[in-house]
Amino acid sequence: MIDANKTAKHVAIRIRNLRGTETQKDFAKKLGVSPQAVSDWENAVKMPRMGVIEKLSELYNVPKSYIIGEGSYIPEPKKPVLFQNGQILVMSDLPEDAVREVESYLSYIRSKYNLS
Repeated sequence: MIDANKTAKHVAIRIRNLRGTETQKDFAKKLGVSPQAVSDWENAVKMPRMGVIEKLSELYNVPKSYIIGEGSYIPEPKKPVLFQNGQILVMSDLPEDAVREVESYLSYIRSKYNLS
């Protein structure tokens, strides 16, 4: 038999992990829900609908089973590129042109300062 409380707690942990440093407001906007809904999920008050779980699965490239607490899938953390004013710039969030510019600039900095 499925334990709804246990599943809700697993979902809460997974959603908090997927959201990372992103605000609940920004995370909610990505998913097309209210920040209150995200708060409810993260506090195991409510469970997200299957459509939201599917969207999370697509956005964060994780299996739906991971989100509901089944299995031991460990997502690769996003790699920050720049930390400035409390904001993390993540390569995977940038358009291709911006990624190329950042990579080019990092290459320049490595060369200029003889970094490996």
